[in-house]
Amino acid sequence: MRVPIVLLPGYMTDADLWSEFAPALRDYDPRHAALEGSSLEEIATAVLRDCPARFVLLGFSLGGYVAQEIVRMAGDRVMALVLVATSARAGTPPSQLSPVQGRFKGLSAASIRTSLGPQRQGDQALIERIQRMGERLGERVYRDQSGLVRESGLPALRQVRCPVLVVAADHDALRTLEESQEMVAATGGDFALVEGSGHMIPMEQPQRLAAVVSGWLQKRLP
Repeated sequence: MRVPIVLLPGYMTDADLWSEFAPALRDYDPRHAALEGSSLEEIATAVLRDCPARFVLLGFSLGGYVAQEIVRMAGDRVMALVLVATSARAGTPPSQLSPVQGRFKGLSAASIRTSLGPQRQGDQALIERIQRMGERLGERVYRDQSGLVRESGLPALRQVRCPVLVVAADHDALRTLEESQEMVAATGGDFALVEGSGHMIPMEQPQRLAAVVSGWLQKRLP
C-alpha cells in the first residue's frame, strides 16, 4: 500500500498547484486538501476530518501554517512533515480589506509576479493559471484567507517527533532563508534549497521539488 501524502496548497491556490508535482510522486498516494475556514484551527479540523489515520503532511506557504496547526492538534497521526516556502512567524491580517468591485477575478497579475522567480515573471500562461485558481476559489475564500490570524508555530514545531523537511527557494521574495532556518532549528529537521525558483516552487520547479521530497521520504520513513 502506498503511503498517503496530504497536500496543503497556499494562499488562493487549489489542486492545480500540484498538477505537475503530484504525478511525479509515483511511489506515494497524493491526497488534495482545501483550505476552507475562517481560522487556522477551523481549516485544520476540516482537513483532518478527511485524512487517513496516518499520513505524510506537506504544506506549501499558507498551507505550511495549517500544517503546523495540524501537528499541534494531531501530531501522532503525522508520519513525516514537509514545509515548503513557508514560515512559523506570527502575522496579523490587515484591519480592512479593500472592497471587490464586480466579479472577483482572482489575484492581480502584479501581485502574482512578485511571487515568481525572475525567469518566470514574464510567463503569462503561468500567471493566468494562478489567477484562475483564485477566481475558482472566489471572494469568500479570499476574505477568509486574507483575514487569518497566524500565531507563531514555533512552540508546536518544537514538540514535533516525526521527521521534518523544510524546503526553500533561492529567489523567494515572500519568504526568507532565515524563516526556513528558524523552523529547521525548532524541529531539528532537514533543509533543502530548490534553485531557480521563486515562491511558487510547486509550479515553477515541480520536478525538482518532487525529487527532493521523494528522495527524502525514502531515507526518513521506515
